[in-house]
Amino acid sequence: MYLYLQFLCIFVILPNIILFYLNRKKIHLKTLLISLFILFFIAILWDQLSVRIGLWFFSQNEIVGLLFGLPIEEYLFFYFRPASLH
Repeated sequence: MYLYLQFLCIFVILPNIILFYLNRKKIHLKTLLISLFILFFIAILWDQLSVRIGLWFFSQNEIVGLLFGLPIEEYLFFYFRPASLH
């Protein structure tokens, strides 16, 4: 149950927290937040469009819940995944 959330915690969120801690002195927070906001906005629009036209869907049994038609885990993914690339 909640496979998507478990996957995000183990392979995306936890490594990001560790990397942010290890690199905390090298990160320029303002630049990071601006770029994350832009990427987050584009990803949400792209995902909304793809789900609405039927390119993909999310199993209701594997997600926590929906927020504006997308799984809550998807919003976490769109925040933490690009953050790991900085």
